[in-house]
Amino acid sequence: MKLYKSIEKLINIASQLGWETTLYINYDKWGKSPKNTEILALEGDDEIELDMDDNVDLPVTAVKHNVKYFFNAEDFQDIIEVQTQLKKSSDVDDYIKAINYYLDNDAFLDKTK
Repeated sequence: MKLYKSIEKLINIASQLGWETTLYINYDKWGKSPKNTEILALEGDDEIELDMDDNVDLPVTAVKHNVKYFFNAEDFQDIIEVQTQLKKSSDVDDYIKAINYYLDNDAFLDKTK
């Protein structure tokens, strides 16, 4: 388990995430301040033990941290890569816009958006 203190830190290492990594966030915090929302990264089957006591389809660690599924590593990496291709000098606000667009539309942001 890794806890990233901000989306910017995660964006900076996105290409280094392993294929088995799954990301989780608190969506209330994301809605209020995405730049400062912590992101929980769980890696591999050992960390994905599901919480069956409460009929919650989330890993025990995610339940303990009050977070919900955000992205798998591959989708997150693709969002970051597409945004970088659209605008080489993307800043954290550009990436947040691309992430939110993907969350809302299940599609990548393009130049017309």
